[in-house]
Amino acid sequence: MNRSPTYNQGNQSSVFARLDPDLRKKLDHAIVDRKPATLQACYDEFSLADLSVSRAAFYRYARKLRGQAELHHVAELVHPDDPDPRRYNHRLIQRRLLDLLLNHKDASAKQIHSLVNAAARVTRSPRD
Repeated sequence: MNRSPTYNQGNQSSVFARLDPDLRKKLDHAIVDRKPATLQACYDEFSLADLSVSRAAFYRYARKLRGQAELHHVAELVHPDDPDPRRYNHRLIQRRLLDLLLNHKDASAKQIHSLVNAAARVTRSPRD
């Protein structure tokens, strides 16, 4: 069974296809600001099921949006006042590691190890 997408814009979320821009803007703010606090409450408050937006599509959209907003926020916190991108990247990785250690009780040793290794690689001086 080969179903073609209901949109002609390529790989696009149904949230884009089925919501008008003003409603989507309000939804985006609600998702990022976490008002309401849960994604389910947000889905219900905006009556997305009535607009033919599936719960799965909404959750994918919301997780991606929150991830992008978080990354943007972290990038603003470590705004590069130094033209050397290694120092900027190191601060960004340190911030992510701190966030992982403080806010994610289920963080795995592999995740922590990856960030520590990334920080070490960024701080190494390039060899001529």
